[in-house]
Amino acid sequence: MNQVTAPVAPVDTRVAVVGLGYVGLPLAVSFAESGMGVVGIDVSPARVAEINEGRSPIPDVSASRLRAALVAGFRAVLPDVSAISEADSIFVCVPTPITAAKDPDLGPVISAAETVGEGLRLGHLVVLQSTTFPGTTQGQFRATLERGSGLLAGRDFDLAFAPERVSPGDPSSSGKWVPRLVGGSTPSATTRAAALLRR
Repeated sequence: MNQVTAPVAPVDTRVAVVGLGYVGLPLAVSFAESGMGVVGIDVSPARVAEINEGRSPIPDVSASRLRAALVAGFRAVLPDVSAISEADSIFVCVPTPITAAKDPDLGPVISAAETVGEGLRLGHLVVLQSTTFPGTTQGQFRATLERGSGLLAGRDFDLAFAPERVSPGDPSSSGKWVPRLVGGSTPSATTRAAALLRR
């Protein structure tokens, strides 16, 4: 008689954080402090160099805290497909500037999705944290990921949204005790993203 076993849930131990600004850098450092392997990805060569030298570009992360994360293995890199593919989960924390018409500019979010899509593989978890309007995750963001990778969200990889709660200049707003809202494209994606953020 054949036994049917439940699929084993992925164990997320390596995280890539795309966008190392006031949302992404505190998140990356927090994951490093929890013992996870973390790579931060940013399009600015100056920012990547500054972070790797232990100089924090934002007041919410002290230089000593950043240096401790670097000692623990955190590193910053320019957009790199291998950095994406080697991670278990990817958080997208890029800015969403406002256009002259006061509409969110999704250009950076879609550009990040294109980069992630190139390195996306089976079993990945992708979490969008950028501030945006309802429907972005399941709409343009998901479509860009799927087009770039040939994979389908909910079948080949997990997709979730966990809006950032950071108030720039207030380090306590990015603390571990701040409640987070998490929603996934499937119940398992929601559970996985929430479990990871609990780290």
